[in-house]
Amino acid sequence: MPQPNSADPPVDDNHRDATVGCTTAFLYYLNNQRNFNIQEIIQAGAETLADIYSKLTCTNDGWHSFIDLVNLHYPQTVTYSIQRDQIFPVANLSFLSSMELVAGTIGTISLGLDSIAWADIQVDLQSENPAVVSIPSQIRFTPGTITLGIPANVAPITGPSQTVNIFATYAGTTLSATVTVQPAASIFQGYVTDNLSNLINHATILCESDIVIIDGSGDTLQVTTGSQTISFTPPVTPVNYGV
Repeated sequence: MPQPNSADPPVDDNHRDATVGCTTAFLYYLNNQRNFNIQEIIQAGAETLADIYSKLTCTNDGWHSFIDLVNLHYPQTVTYSIQRDQIFPVANLSFLSSMELVAGTIGTISLGLDSIAWADIQVDLQSENPAVVSIPSQIRFTPGTITLGIPANVAPITGPSQTVNIFATYAGTTLSATVTVQPAASIFQGYVTDNLSNLINHATILCESDIVIIDGSGDTLQVTTGSQTISFTPPVTPVNYGV
């Protein structure tokens, strides 16, 4: 990212160097970030770019408004790929989707920007309970993108549903969303025997619960052991049952 302060001092440089690069970037900043059109910038002509900025905005913080924005979105410790010859307008985090996932599965959480990322940007991610919902610690938008899918690995938990907050942080903005984890449906199975431990075929088993077990069954469900003497239910919600 450009370093020299090319806004405040007069610039008379036509070489391929950092000063010209920074001056050009500042002009793009006025045009694409601050939304002044080319004619307005030309009409505000002055000895320095800072003076042009002051005429356009009626403030005197031209260099700092520019370089602080650049450094916030593109810290100088990282090397970036750029899709075109300038980075403005810079992109900011716009949304992080909440969703419901089933235990033991992998889902995709949507993360979006408010505009296209013209240079690649790195977003920090965090799950408040990685033992239940784990996500990468970082994800990168490549130049030209505006949305990404964050892979979320959900542990095979049992018991009641759980809610886990996740966070995405970039350029001073943190977004949060919730992942509601529903336990996977369960089956229970077993054998029916007499008092001498002999297996019994075609025994009828009645399952009871305080909830609707499956659609159409109400709070009871009847199953029958087959020729293999094993009884099993359709997938059911993991709660307490009477058998």
